[in-house]
Amino acid sequence: MSDSSALFPRNFRATYPIAKSASGCWIEASDGMRYLDAAGQAAVVNIGHGVAEIARAMADQASKLAFAHTSQFHTEVAERLAARLLALAPPSFRRGGRVYLPSGGSEATETAIKLARQYHLERGDTGRWQIVSRRQSYHGSTLGAMTVSGNVARRAPSPHSSSSPSLVRRSAPRSPRKATPRVSQKSAGTTASCSLPTRL
Repeated sequence: MSDSSALFPRNFRATYPIAKSASGCWIEASDGMRYLDAAGQAAVVNIGHGVAEIARAMADQASKLAFAHTSQFHTEVAERLAARLLALAPPSFRRGGRVYLPSGGSEATETAIKLARQYHLERGDTGRWQIVSRRQSYHGSTLGAMTVSGNVARRAPSPHSSSSPSLVRRSAPRSPRKATPRVSQKSAGTTASCSLPTRL
């Protein structure tokens, strides 16, 4: 890995080519070398690189509305996509089914775990918490997704891959203005930081 790079690499021992452009199933590096992208970049570019129709649709949407948080808004394009996905789903999903759109596979796994757990909690069934996972399965690279993945080699480097990490909570570094208006922001931050060693 070049010392001049500002990127945090997947492997510090590797030297990565600089991808410059791509078309179809080929990626071209800055040195002119072409690479056959047989995996679609972790199965993300399923339809191939450089599809002009997709690029135009993305640019058109970004020029109108790049992002709207789902805790505050829904969008027409998201509604259309959800309806289309439900139309492709098995009949049992179409009757009252809803679609949640995450940003990627790891978040999808985390969301599925939370939804399954919340479903049973809402029903008052607090004892149902176990998750069944197949050996050698891969469900993502976030902590929760790694925990339910069955690939031992991928989980081995993480000390928390089979259990939840131990958390230490401390006061937030902000002044409680409503309760004590005379406490300065700096004083509150100092108090909060000084409390950390006593919790470790």
